[in-house]
Amino acid sequence: NSGIINYDIIDKLSKTLNADANSNVRLAALDLMSKYAQDSYVANTFLQSLVNQKDPLVQLGLIELLKHTNNPKLDDKLYALANDPTTFEAVKDQAYLILLNQNKL
Repeated sequence: NSGIINYDIIDKLSKTLNADANSNVRLAALDLMSKYAQDSYVANTFLQSLVNQKDPLVQLGLIELLKHTNNPKLDDKLYALANDPTTFEAVKDQAYLILLNQNKL
């Protein structure tokens, strides 16, 4: 690992994360990308994925990574997930927990 982020690869992994039919493949893409979670481009990619992602396991993984990025747009996404009646209960709980821990509720 050279430490240099190849955004072309990040974009391809992002497409896999958002569109692959297999949740294990999506989780593997998330895992590969997670090494670069502090990069603002990657963090924004995660934020976009959180908006579109319907798989609860992937949503939880995204939330876990994003809570460490201090992205100001994250709160809105967490509120949206927490208030969406179709959101899986464990995902809602995690969104509430992060907002609560950051004194945003």
